[in-house]
Amino acid sequence: MLLIIYGLRGWIYVYLTLLYHVYSVICQEPAKCYSWDTFQQGRLEGNVLRSLSRTGPFTCIKECLLRNNCKSVNYNHQFHQCEINHRRTVNTSLKVGALWRYLERNKMDNLVDVSPCNGSMCKKGERCVVLADNSTTCSITECLEHSQHGNKLVFSKATPEHSPLAVGSVVHYHCATNVTVNITRRCQQTGHWKDLQDPIEYCGVSFI
Repeated sequence: MLLIIYGLRGWIYVYLTLLYHVYSVICQEPAKCYSWDTFQQGRLEGNVLRSLSRTGPFTCIKECLLRNNCKSVNYNHQFHQCEINHRRTVNTSLKVGALWRYLERNKMDNLVDVSPCNGSMCKKGERCVVLADNSTTCSITECLEHSQHGNKLVFSKATPEHSPLAVGSVVHYHCATNVTVNITRRCQQTGHWKDLQDPIEYCGVSFI
């Protein structure tokens, strides 16, 4: 009986020791688990394709690589928030912030393996998906960004706020010449925008 009790105590000790080490690794700061050297400090604003919450840095990079129109990412290591951008910093400065890091697509290839989606033929607005037989298909996840026609349309808000181009999102504009006139667009499952009001009739512009 005593041998059984001591044996159980031994197994419990081993289990608690392993649990402690696993917990210690998980709870370490991200900078201790991987290097920030390839990231730039700062955040590219106003070009978000999709925002993902409760996401690790490598998942953030992977989600970018699965989309051909992703050009860069912003990552907040404290709140584990990922922003997938459809542009990169060309003549645009990053907003400096202690919590945000920025990384361009051309520096991601050696960090995460997304095979068999490497070099996928998915179009803009589509995400490469791996099927059970290891083949791939393309799933529409976002609509393409659209022009504001020489400032004739002014962006008001988007729902959801942090993923303005995601399928199902609704984007609101108002006419620059009349702020009381609102134009609303919805991103459909087809990857195309649906105008809930006629922009030609209300603002004298066309999205086409």
